[in-house]
Amino acid sequence: MRLFRAGRIDGLDAITSLNLQQFECKACTLGKGKRIATASSALPDTRALHLLDLVHVDLGGPATATYMGGKRYFLTCYDDFSHHIDLYFLANKCDALAALKEYSSIAENHTGRKIKQIRSDGGGKLISNAALLF
Repeated sequence: MRLFRAGRIDGLDAITSLNLQQFECKACTLGKGKRIATASSALPDTRALHLLDLVHVDLGGPATATYMGGKRYFLTCYDDFSHHIDLYFLANKCDALAALKEYSSIAENHTGRKIKQIRSDGGGKLISNAALLF
């Protein structure tokens, strides 16, 4: 809409504020993600108050280029309180649980605290095996 109002899109009929609610661009709808967006009220609005209260993890890859030693995946572990990020390079997706265990062990020994909560985007391989850890 913003591009249309700025005069940067040709070929669209004029859209008034009256029919803006009914406006639907089929190409835009098809180009969007397939999941329904999560309402912000559905996510807890909490911040970590101490180290390891909340750790965000994400598994990425496969990369087109390889990392050190031919590894194509990576796991990021982000502490919500300190904003510290640990990055693990992985040869396979199935190595993510071992990397998470390693992070957990190192972080808990270093801080003297236990991880209270791990948050992720719901990636299958990591989540299916993480229940075994915690």
